Amino acid sequence: MKAPSKITGFLAALAAVFVLSFGAGAVLGPDEPAPPATHNAETHDADTPPPTEVATAPMPSGHGH
Repeated sequence: MKAPSKITGFLAALAAVFVLSFGAGAVLGPDEPAPPATHNAETHDADTPPPTEVATAPMPSGHGH
């Protein structure tokens, strides 16, 4: 078997796998669509406390060894 026929066979098999997987995804996919990917500021909690200064404090100079 020559190389061009091997490559053609491989590409045909690869295309068949993608077509079958696309068909299976369409048949067995999710039942309901995903929610829209929009950012809504009203859904955030207004009672979230501000960040503390502990997280921004510099680290001590020792390595703890």
